[in-house]
Amino acid sequence: MITNDGDPFFPYNAVDLMATRLDLIDPDVIVLQRKLYTTDPVQCIGVAASTWSPDPASYEMQGSAPAEPTIQRYDILVQALVKDTEEVRGIRVASKLSKMVRGIILTDIPLRDSLRTLTSSLYGVTERTLRWSIPAQQYLSNEVSGQFIYLSTIRVLLETENTSGS
Repeated sequence: MITNDGDPFFPYNAVDLMATRLDLIDPDVIVLQRKLYTTDPVQCIGVAASTWSPDPASYEMQGSAPAEPTIQRYDILVQALVKDTEEVRGIRVASKLSKMVRGIILTDIPLRDSLRTLTSSLYGVTERTLRWSIPAQQYLSNEVSGQFIYLSTIRVLLETENTSGS
């Protein structure tokens, strides 16, 4: 049976690091390692892996045997949710939380240093972080039964490299 012993592999090790650093924003802001729901608390952050895609030009060995690509890309979504019964106050709080979340991802030195040295190994292949960036942040707002809901979603692109232990 597979257990949760040891460190998680990519991209969940990166999700865990981001969630840990984002948890320091405010003790009343709940940080979850999943996509957010409208039923979540009034101020919360969600960090979740979204997609994996290989760099098709990075397959080092072409032949009949399948092989993992050397370069892999993961999309990690970081959501900031604010719910408020007062529209203007909700907009202001949502804008602050969204900016704080993006600021940590871009400038937090402990997060940067941890992501830079992040690795995982499986089947004799070690995967390590090459680089990450924020290609986009999307903002959505809605009103449901007198409650204003603001959601920003940051797309973090994490690129990794595989190396063989041989």
